[in-house]
Amino acid sequence: MFHGTCKIEIWIIFTTKLTESTPLANLINLEIYGLFGQLMMQKEIPFDEKNVEVDVSGWKEGMYVVKLIYGKEGVGNAKVLIER
Repeated sequence: MFHGTCKIEIWIIFTTKLTESTPLANLINLEIYGLFGQLMMQKEIPFDEKNVEVDVSGWKEGMYVVKLIYGKEGVGNAKVLIER
C-alpha cells in the first residue's frame, strides 16, 4: 500500500533559444496527458522557469506524455512512467 505524497519534478532544458516574438512570449504551457489522451493537468509557467514540481499522488501508475507548448507550437515532449 502506498502512503504519503508522490511528486515529480520536471526540468525544462531548451536546446534552441526561444524568441519573444509571440504575444504570449512570457508563458509556456505545460500539459500532461494520460496514455489514452486524457488531459491530466495543464499549467502556464513563466518563460524563465527552469523546473516545475507536479503532484501526481492521485494518479494511477502508468505512462504519461508531457508536452511543452510555446506560442502556437510544441517545443518539447517526453514520456514519464509513474511506478510505486
